[in-house]
Amino acid sequence: MTQERAQTPVWVNNTTLLAEMVDKLLQKKVFGIDTEFIRETTFFPKIALIQVATEDLTWLVDPLAFSKEQMAPFTDVLLDPGILKIMHAAYGDQECLFWSYGIIATPVIDTAVAAALTGYGDNIGLGKLVREVLNVHLPKGRARVKWLARPLSRELLHYAAQDVAHLVELSARLEKKLKVAGRWEWALDESAMNENAFDESPADIAGRLAKNGSWDGAGIAALERLVAWREKRARHSDIPRGWVADNEVLVALARVRPHSLEEMHSFRGFKPKEVERSGNMILEMLRDAERNPVVDVPTGRRGHLPAEYDEHAVELLKAFVALLSARLEIATRFLLPQQRMLPLLHQAGNGVESWVESGLLTISAAKLIGNDLKEFLNGSKGLALKKGRVHLIDLGHGH
Repeated sequence: MTQERAQTPVWVNNTTLLAEMVDKLLQKKVFGIDTEFIRETTFFPKIALIQVATEDLTWLVDPLAFSKEQMAPFTDVLLDPGILKIMHAAYGDQECLFWSYGIIATPVIDTAVAAALTGYGDNIGLGKLVREVLNVHLPKGRARVKWLARPLSRELLHYAAQDVAHLVELSARLEKKLKVAGRWEWALDESAMNENAFDESPADIAGRLAKNGSWDGAGIAALERLVAWREKRARHSDIPRGWVADNEVLVALARVRPHSLEEMHSFRGFKPKEVERSGNMILEMLRDAERNPVVDVPTGRRGHLPAEYDEHAVELLKAFVALLSARLEIATRFLLPQQRMLPLLHQAGNGVESWVESGLLTISAAKLIGNDLKEFLNGSKGLALKKGRVHLIDLGHGH
């Protein structure tokens, strides 16, 4: 196995070369894709480069050379149901494609997901994964590259090409392991995305920010209005959300609900110019939230369990799932994500089918750990430390 692909990538910057690439891709059942984009100063990512590779050819597509309409033949391929697209840590690439071209590539296998389901660890980097699976050493990453600059140096183009050059072979190796373990369809399901992943509603954002701590109805109403205001402002100006106001500022404003511009100026992280620009509007939002509070207030992190019980119960459940995760060689989040542990404790008396129906467990996870979880939660299975190692033990019929 060579350390790096020797083949020179094709620089695609006109419709003729794009058409030639598309013709070759349509003859394949699988190819790899990656993107380079910039978003440090914008709300929406600015696509700067698209890398594409089959098992023997690599192309570097210059998106700056094409209109959205001219890219349609290629984006159509990204939607072809008969061709599998391979990505690594696909979220950023899919988000970039969504905002740039209005599409989400499908079907996709995310090699980071595949790795997490085959014992290589969660959130593993491409370089490390390629090294462990293929014994190939990729060039080290380039931080803060100005990918929108033209021309790009030969060194950068080589680096970009190597990001996709081995994806087809990497995917094939991982696919074999997944199919032996009966997890291939699971990996495909976990790799799939929809536009809700990138176009999160202000209400969902506010709900996520309100998960920790206790809130009253006026506070929740204020937070929802503040998040919606920031979202509109950031999108309209195409600037990062944090340039308008970061999450901590919005949470503080929603909790305290200041009554004057002078009070607002005292909030650290809220720029004075933004107070002058939007302060009166925000004050009116906060007054409206006081008049129209949310009725159904989230219960917060601790839910309905006593604090002293909740903390230890979650930690014990976390340790139990981590042990199962290690044994099965699956990242914990694919079995039982941490944010679902407390809700599962609330429904401990329910059966596995109920947990699946309520979305606490996926069908795949339920098949692997559902019965173990049930026995753990009813007290008939537990953890024990023997010679420095944690073991599962049977405790009888529980208590």
